[in-house]
Amino acid sequence: GLLLYLRSTQSGFCFDDHLAIVSNRDVIAWDQTSTAALWHDFWGRDLNAENSHKSWRPLTILSFQLNHMAFGLEPAPYHATNAVL
Repeated sequence: GLLLYLRSTQSGFCFDDHLAIVSNRDVIAWDQTSTAALWHDFWGRDLNAENSHKSWRPLTILSFQLNHMAFGLEPAPYHATNAVL
């Protein structure tokens, strides 16, 4: 099954990847000393905000942050991480 998903490493970001990763300040402007992302939803909005989706996924955001620290906005490592997980 893993081999099927590894083909995704050849693709760019798509669909909600742009909101969840590329333009999410909790991912691209992450400060390792900050815990702000723990109080934000999946899209980087304050959980208490009216327009928040209320989808709290801190481990997913952490994996995005670590990918960004190591590889920037290169899509292949994000897809590879998802395939392995």
